[in-house]
Amino acid sequence: MSQLLYYLTFVFLICLFASALYWEMFCVVAHKALRFRLFARRDELRRLATDEEESWSAFAYQHVEDLICKTISVSSVLTFSRFIWHVIRPRSEPNQEFIRFKKEASPALIDLHEKTIKDAIVVMMLNSPIVVLISAAAGLILWILGKINRMLIYTQAEHFVEGLPKQQSFPQPA
Repeated sequence: MSQLLYYLTFVFLICLFASALYWEMFCVVAHKALRFRLFARRDELRRLATDEEESWSAFAYQHVEDLICKTISVSSVLTFSRFIWHVIRPRSEPNQEFIRFKKEASPALIDLHEKTIKDAIVVMMLNSPIVVLISAAAGLILWILGKINRMLIYTQAEHFVEGLPKQQSFPQPA
């Protein structure tokens, strides 16, 4: 019995060390890198407007800027479990803003939009490592069965980020 207790204690300490390493080092560095990438993307968007390739007042421009700024704002609280709950929750009407954006946006804005959504998914994955492992297994099975679509995931991620309130309404982590 004491041999089993020794091994369980050893495994617990390794898990504790790995968790501390993940949350205190890797996750912090990865979050900062993603936030800087999102700031650079916002600067690129604003450069398009200052070079007069895009209009500041256009709906598509405002939509992409709002998405980038909101992703930066809520990046510390985006979790994959909340995203999964958002995806499985039933909705009745399609998002008219997304349809309008797809009609009016230039290729440069669509590219920035898709890169921001991909970064939001990466942030969600960083904030929920265990849920991601479980979801990856389920996603692989659904992908093999042909039940999962990449664009559906991107669309759902955009709706999820846009539906969140600004950072000020979330409790700050200690």
